[in-house]
Amino acid sequence: MLAVLLLVFLACYLWLSWQNVKKEQSSKLSSIAELSGNSLDSYFAHYENSLKVLAEDLVNGGDSINLARSQVLLKQFLKAHPDLLVTNVLAPDGQMLVTTEELVGNKLPSQGNAPSFIIGRDELQKGVNFNVGRVFYGPLIKEWIIPLRYAVRDKNDGLRYIVATALPLTKFQNLWTDYAVRVNASRDLQENSARALPVNTTLGLVRDDEFLISRYPAFDKAVLKDVYSNPREGVLIEHLKNNDHPLRGDIAGVGGKGSGNNLYSFRRLSRHPITLFVTIPLTNVSSTWKSQVWPVIAIWSVLVLAAIVVYFRLEKNQLAWDRDREMTIERLESIFNGSNDALLLLAYNTITDCNSRAAEVFGLESKSEILSRKLWDFSPPKQLDGQESRQAATELIAKAQRVGKNYFEWVFKRKDGQTFTAEVLLSSFCYDGVWILQASIRDINLRKKSIKE
Repeated sequence: MLAVLLLVFLACYLWLSWQNVKKEQSSKLSSIAELSGNSLDSYFAHYENSLKVLAEDLVNGGDSINLARSQVLLKQFLKAHPDLLVTNVLAPDGQMLVTTEELVGNKLPSQGNAPSFIIGRDELQKGVNFNVGRVFYGPLIKEWIIPLRYAVRDKNDGLRYIVATALPLTKFQNLWTDYAVRVNASRDLQENSARALPVNTTLGLVRDDEFLISRYPAFDKAVLKDVYSNPREGVLIEHLKNNDHPLRGDIAGVGGKGSGNNLYSFRRLSRHPITLFVTIPLTNVSSTWKSQVWPVIAIWSVLVLAAIVVYFRLEKNQLAWDRDREMTIERLESIFNGSNDALLLLAYNTITDCNSRAAEVFGLESKSEILSRKLWDFSPPKQLDGQESRQAATELIAKAQRVGKNYFEWVFKRKDGQTFTAEVLLSSFCYDGVWILQASIRDINLRKKSIKE
């Protein structure tokens, strides 16, 4: 029973400790998500404001742009933002009007059929001014880029132009790397210990349409097309879709194709339909949990084993005690049943047990005819002194109980009606909280006959 209780307690402790470790890890990931989300909000706000200023300079208070002047402004903008590769001005149909690229020929290409442009333009036409688009491969610049687009509107608030710039995916990866280095450098600082990146941490940005924008650590180049050209899957994506893209939260489950069980914490950017997520494998959590509970498991295992050893030792001793008791009872029963005197045991004046000799003395066929009867039931109505047998027996029994024993002569009657005088010794003792009288009955005539012989 003790072993079972210990095991139940241990199971409860393990479950609670797992939940606590999981909660601690989730809290740590939440801190990282908040810090990263704030940084990215500022990062994209910087480009949004820069593109806004550029858009205002391009139209200069009107509805149209000066193409010659615009290219100068675009190159100045690109020079002021060295992380960007190219900046364009496009018509809503995707036709490129101005670009910072030196292209051969007069006709500029159109992006009207590019999925990333179509989706970005549709978002801008719905009233959004700044758009972080789907990642795509730029054939001219031969790099995977994150498009940043800004809407230039006419006086009726219609979409007139789109100012688009290209942020190389590799540059954004450097942003993740720099962030990880800064955070991990502060791992030993007390105030930042909760923000240190755990081992195997993954950070990423995913759009509301389930397409990935960026991820740290970076993917191999061989899988970039599959990663950025297809929507993501997994428990996080399903949770975001089913809950209308909540502001923040935590969730655990399978991350997607080829991914194991992970613990996620996410935080939606404040001004963009993008969710930042931080995730670690659940094996990280289990490793931390195991390192904490292992000493407790060891101690509890010793306690359980000790309880089992004690149980079997007690059981062995109990079996030995039971055998000794059974042998003692057998010896006492042999003495009790082998006595030449009739022996009766009385409790509350009622015969509860007797030996086989008692049945012979009273001329009965079995002990069952004696049990549950009174001593005076085997006596004539009166004794030799004229006293009623019932009253006399009651007084003699009371004296034996009071003094501890009582010796007297008594006239008994057998089943066939014959009477005989016997020596009676009443001995009182307590058994299991009940006072018992043992009556030892010896037929005087038989004793005298035995002496003569």
